[in-house]
Amino acid sequence: MGTTASRSMSTMETKSKCFAPDIADRVKGALYGLLIADAMAMPSHWYYGGQTQVNRAYGNIKGYVQPETRLRGSIMSKSDTGGGGRGGYHGDVIGKMIFHGKKSFWAPGADYHYHHDLKAGDNTLEGVLMRRVVKVTGDIGGAFAPKEILEDYMDFMQTPNSHNDTYCGTAHRMFFANLASGKDPSKCPDNDGHNVDTCDAFITAVPISLLPTSDEKAQENVKDVVKLTRKSREAEKHAVKFTKLLRAVAFEGADIKDTVYDMFRMTAKGSDPLTA
Repeated sequence: MGTTASRSMSTMETKSKCFAPDIADRVKGALYGLLIADAMAMPSHWYYGGQTQVNRAYGNIKGYVQPETRLRGSIMSKSDTGGGGRGGYHGDVIGKMIFHGKKSFWAPGADYHYHHDLKAGDNTLEGVLMRRVVKVTGDIGGAFAPKEILEDYMDFMQTPNSHNDTYCGTAHRMFFANLASGKDPSKCPDNDGHNVDTCDAFITAVPISLLPTSDEKAQENVKDVVKLTRKSREAEKHAVKFTKLLRAVAFEGADIKDTVYDMFRMTAKGSDPLTA
C-alpha cells in the first residue's frame, strides 16, 4: 500500500510545478503525516475505555500495530448494513454493493474489531480514499476535478477486493443505499443527524485544500469535496477552518501550535476565523 501511495503523491507533486521546494516539502509532509497518523491510530479506534483499554490490548503504542480480531461491544455489530447509523442486519448495502463478502463481520453479537482485517501499518478506508483523491488529482495535472473524484469513488467502493478494511462509516452507507434505490449520484449524499457531521468528512479534502490556488478558491473546493459524499453544512464549515489552518502552515510556514491557538482564541471571542 505504501508504494502505491508514494507513486500517487509523487505524481501530483511532479505535476504541480508552481510549488517552491520548501512548500512542496510541507505539502508532502502533510499528506504522508495524515497517512502515518491514520495507520497508527487504526488499532485503537473506538476504544471507549480510553488509554487503560488501549494499553491492556496493545501496551504502549509506539509504532504500527495490528488490531485485535475481536472488540467486545463493537458498535459495528449494532450498525445498519443497509443504511446509516444503528439498525438491522437485513440490508445488503454492506456485503453486496460495497464491502463485498464482509457482511458477516457486522452480524449482531459478532463483536469484530472495526479494522480487524488490516495489518500493522495499513490505512483505514478513509486514508485509502484520501489516496484515491491524490491519484485522481495527480493524474490530471493537479487540478480539482469533482466529477472525476466522484466517479472514482463510486467505482472503487463497488469493486470487490479494492481495499481490506471492514468498517464503513454512516455517510458511505447512506450514499450507496440511496444509489441502490435509483437516485442520481448528485442526490445520494445524505445525513442521519448524528454520524455524518463529523471530522472524517474532510479527510479526502486535505489534498484538495493544498492545491496551488487562491485561499478563497481552496475553501470553495473543499466544501465541494465534502458535498460529494455527504449532506452536511457543519462538515463543510469545519473543512474550511481546517483548510485555513493547513494553508497557513504549508504555504506561509506558520507555526502549527500558534495557528491552532489563534483559531481557537478568535472563536472563543466570537470572531469568525473563516473571515478574520
